[in-house]
Amino acid sequence: MACFDSLSYCKKHFIDAFEKKAFETIKKYNLIKGKKIAVATSGGKDSTSVLYIVKKYMQKNKLGKPIGYVYQFLLIHFKR
Repeated sequence: MACFDSLSYCKKHFIDAFEKKAFETIKKYNLIKGKKIAVATSGGKDSTSVLYIVKKYMQKNKLGKPIGYVYQFLLIHFKR
């Protein structure tokens, strides 16, 4: 069980609730404005989750131009 919004969820329902909350936040604050977006990531869990959410949001809202199964993303990884 995972906790989110002080509620406990099974894995499937946690992912559904997390995606719904993320999509609502993207819409509320107009975070994605165009069809191309750059996502900088460290490769860790948090930034990889952001990349996943942005990809799902763009697929759901038919934004961007798909290239095969991948939307137009510029993924930049910096090593220390």
